[in-house]
Amino acid sequence: MTFSIFLLLTMVAAIGVARLLRGLGLPGARIIGGLVVGIILGPVVLGRIAPDDWIRIVMGGQMERARIHEVERDHAAWRFAAATVPLSPEEFDEEAVRHRAELEPLQARLQAVETTHARPWAILSVLLAAGAAASGRASRRPLEPTPNRDDSVAAGSWAALFPALATWTVFAMTGREAFGPEAMFTAAAVGIAGWSIDARDRRLAGDASAFLERASSTAIWIACGIAAIAAWKSGSGWGVVGICAVPMCIPLIRQTGLRRGFRRLRDDALLPSLAAVCVLRSEFFLDVPWGLTLLLILIAGDGRWLGWYAGLRLSNAPATSPLRASLSVTDVAGPQLAVTATAMALGVIGPGIGFALVIAAAAIDLTSPLRRHIARGVERPGDEDASD
Repeated sequence: MTFSIFLLLTMVAAIGVARLLRGLGLPGARIIGGLVVGIILGPVVLGRIAPDDWIRIVMGGQMERARIHEVERDHAAWRFAAATVPLSPEEFDEEAVRHRAELEPLQARLQAVETTHARPWAILSVLLAAGAAASGRASRRPLEPTPNRDDSVAAGSWAALFPALATWTVFAMTGREAFGPEAMFTAAAVGIAGWSIDARDRRLAGDASAFLERASSTAIWIACGIAAIAAWKSGSGWGVVGICAVPMCIPLIRQTGLRRGFRRLRDDALLPSLAAVCVLRSEFFLDVPWGLTLLLILIAGDGRWLGWYAGLRLSNAPATSPLRASLSVTDVAGPQLAVTATAMALGVIGPGIGFALVIAAAAIDLTSPLRRHIARGVERPGDEDASD
């Protein structure tokens, strides 16, 4: 079986599991279904059941790995034998230098082979992310005119920069480089806004829906800017900027049926496939920094909400409850997943941070019904007057 066929089967399985979970009424099935398939077909389950076949199909470099293991065994045998005879420290140092000199080119060769083998995975990840972004934009309704455009820019700036600043703070607290490329790409992922507002959320937002759409555009452009700075600092990752900007370049569609079709394509096929492919090559238990993952889940969910709430409170938003409106901006898991998958495919964020961001995106979708329930309980301004 070739890697390309394995990727195709992974996508089919992800779509099927997502549809099954949606039929069972599980919130967030579109991402959770793909996440489950990626874990099962990844190194955690299938990689432990059939490690040799999994490495050969998914990772590549089986011969290079065998050679590295052989060198490591020879070195271990030398050290074991050396323990039985008196050797000077200089001789141990010479053996260590010889071992490194023999191992380093083999490791470099393995990395090159793995990179070449992973090319179909990287290309597919970027294509799925671009397709999801384009479909997300195409499912957006044409904007209604709103007079307070400057205030929507301010609200969108708060919505993007608040979780981004929280991300940089968390990276610094955990001993990572706060403004390095990986931290900045992560900030772009958790700061990007939704491609469109869900119909259920639009009803909750009421008069503020058009305002929120314009503010979301500002947040998307800010995420593009953060990703562009990260790409400039690292010398790579410009594809992440493109994925952020794709939705802003797609013309809006006025036919309701076409918009619904693109939404179904995004939610039923592209996002489940993207979630599965994104985590397929990541080790769930060894790669993921769980402390940072929990913090990123909070930032991606509650950090975004706090940013929206602050932006709506401090701007001249339409006559609606800022709390209700901020709770109605829930459809942001897709953009975060698209940015994360692209950054992982381009190698600008590691598999651990990438897996953490995918889990955070799944948590956003999973908790969206709860946020909508809370938003419904928030009374709109004027409701009391109407009841009187």
